[in-house]
Amino acid sequence: WGGGIAESDYFFQLCDEMGLLVWQEFWLTGDTKHPHDQALYLANVESTVKRLRNHPSLAYYVSSNESTEVTGAKDLIMKLDGTRGYQMQSECDGVHDGSPYKQVNPMQHYENTASPRGSRVDGFNPEYGAPTLPTLETLREVMDEKDLWPINKEVWDYHDGGGFHLMSTMYKDLVNNYGLSQSIEEFAKKGQLVGAMNSKTIWEVWNYNKLDYGDRYCSGLLFWYHNCPVRQVCARMWDWSLEPTASLYHTQDALEPLHAQFDYLKNTVSVCNDYYQSFKNYKVKADVYDLNSKKIFSYSQRIDIGEDEVLNDLFKIDFPSDITPVHFIRLGLSDEKGKEIASTFYWRSNAIYEGKETLTGPTSSGFESLNNMPVARLQTKYKTKEADGRYYIEVSLKNTSSRIAFFTQLQFLDKAGKPVRPSFYTDNFFSLLPGETKQILIDTSADKVAEGDYSLIVSGWNVQQKKYKL
Repeated sequence: WGGGIAESDYFFQLCDEMGLLVWQEFWLTGDTKHPHDQALYLANVESTVKRLRNHPSLAYYVSSNESTEVTGAKDLIMKLDGTRGYQMQSECDGVHDGSPYKQVNPMQHYENTASPRGSRVDGFNPEYGAPTLPTLETLREVMDEKDLWPINKEVWDYHDGGGFHLMSTMYKDLVNNYGLSQSIEEFAKKGQLVGAMNSKTIWEVWNYNKLDYGDRYCSGLLFWYHNCPVRQVCARMWDWSLEPTASLYHTQDALEPLHAQFDYLKNTVSVCNDYYQSFKNYKVKADVYDLNSKKIFSYSQRIDIGEDEVLNDLFKIDFPSDITPVHFIRLGLSDEKGKEIASTFYWRSNAIYEGKETLTGPTSSGFESLNNMPVARLQTKYKTKEADGRYYIEVSLKNTSSRIAFFTQLQFLDKAGKPVRPSFYTDNFFSLLPGETKQILIDTSADKVAEGDYSLIVSGWNVQQKKYKL
């Protein structure tokens, strides 16, 4: 989304190569006035269009963001380049206004009530997102320890655009629904769960509605936003320092091209296929575990799914009335040979959803008993390697206990105990069933992985933290 400026030629060259489409706005917003020198403005328009029009990544022209066009802009743009679509501003011609931008009850994503201004899922939404608390290490770079804990609302709101995203209010309340925290370490840990739930629910609702199912057809969604312009307490998939949050990995999971997913409002299981090929005789399986990792429900179904198709509400999970207040759902997809090719993990509470004006429901409240989850043990093996001038860490994890290892996190730290940024993990903030293994590759930005200079931290919700010297 190129708004406010027209990006460099190099930016558009990279978009051309990577197949990224650019929605190019010009230089007017709802906060700006039309220029006094109209001729100069149109000359800038002409120069910009001529510079950008030969890039195949350029998809669309929009004169303004939530404002109006300068007289003559449309005719000039269409004369210079009639191959792209055009609209006067960002909220017209079938593109509706954005939001939610701030925290809502994640249950509202499912019922399509996340904005008081109207429906959020149907049509084309150019701005849809929810905040995520940065990791503990980043929070300590944002403000002084005395303001971190107890939460100093004035300082937190300052680092949240005046409290815009509700980080010190509604987000904090959702974190507290996992039990009141006694430290910033505990609060930051629980805050990742809220952020992960925010993102996964948004993207899976998009999956569910990406085809025409009545009045909730999703033609497009732009996530607002990715790049934090300053250090904030309201990050998204990563923060200003490029430290990834749990939201990145739960988005990655939700948007895998062949994906089984759970609907927290209907308790149903669906499968989404983004490939342009069909798959026959595949199997989708749902397993439900209680807080003690005991399997209490299992169901599987054979499916044929066509290219770019969604199979919604294949079956419903009936949760036993005596199930523990918090429990877990694991969905798996297997190919015709029985090999599992994708899986997704959920945590759910028994809390009843009491409506959009509340912070209730199975995504949002009743998670206090998670603090009583039995301890799991992980076996960790790792090795470093160099390739093409970059250093990598290959990590192999195995859950050697009889308990689910919930919300496991890996961190690559330097000698001072700070995250090495950017570092790219193939997965993170994941859960492992008893006996399950997982391979993680960490692509580091370290100049050299020398002995003693770095460490690997493995921790989790119910996994004791371990530090490995590299």
